[in-house]
Amino acid sequence: MQKNRATILIWLPAIVLTLAGCGGDISFSPLVDLDSDPVLIPAQPDREALAIALWLSGELTAPPELYERIRTDLRIVRKDQRDTVPAVDLKFFEPWEPGRLVIGFDAWTYQLISGGLYQEWDSLNRHYSVDRVDLSMPTFNMLKLKFTDPLNPEVLAEAYEKLPGVRFAVPNWYLGDRSMLLPSHPDSRVLYFFRNAWGDCPSGCLYSEYWVYAVISGNVVYDGFFAEISSMPHDLRAGLAAAWDNYH
Repeated sequence: MQKNRATILIWLPAIVLTLAGCGGDISFSPLVDLDSDPVLIPAQPDREALAIALWLSGELTAPPELYERIRTDLRIVRKDQRDTVPAVDLKFFEPWEPGRLVIGFDAWTYQLISGGLYQEWDSLNRHYSVDRVDLSMPTFNMLKLKFTDPLNPEVLAEAYEKLPGVRFAVPNWYLGDRSMLLPSHPDSRVLYFFRNAWGDCPSGCLYSEYWVYAVISGNVVYDGFFAEISSMPHDLRAGLAAAWDNYH
């Protein structure tokens, strides 16, 4: 049995879903410090491969080599296998929205931000290129940051949660469960677990089955079909466990 996040977009806490129209937005020019590392995002990216590379790497931006490897791997697997295993067309769904952050402040700090008087975050906003500040949740002293690029929100959260007056900084999580691709990078390989799931989705799918693939030297390696996780070899179980640990 697997419980997992899926596609219902919420802002924490959940009750903020009922709010709309209060507060306002603050717009920023997309500035980046001159001494900062360049953001290496492909001009026309494969969104799925970009999301996987960002999530697997745990880095602020998707590493170009990992992005290209995943993009190529998935094209090879799907072209070679989709006629016999339609499940290879299942997509990866990132657990959070890239380039978005939810921040909760103490009441005094939130008032400073609303009045444009909070300067402690100015350097971070310039460095990470904040595009917009959404002040539509004043009842909870919360706001949403939108960044120009699809940056890793877990990395952003670690930076913003250290600011004075911040109670929490978290990604904009997706909740639920569904059939999907779960990638894992336990060693030199990237493993692709194509998971068909059913039973009480999206609350938390009760049953799953997996087709597992890798690509080595441009060739598809089929690691097998598994109706039960317990029937997987130890290395595949470890890879799948790592994927689930990262996803939650």
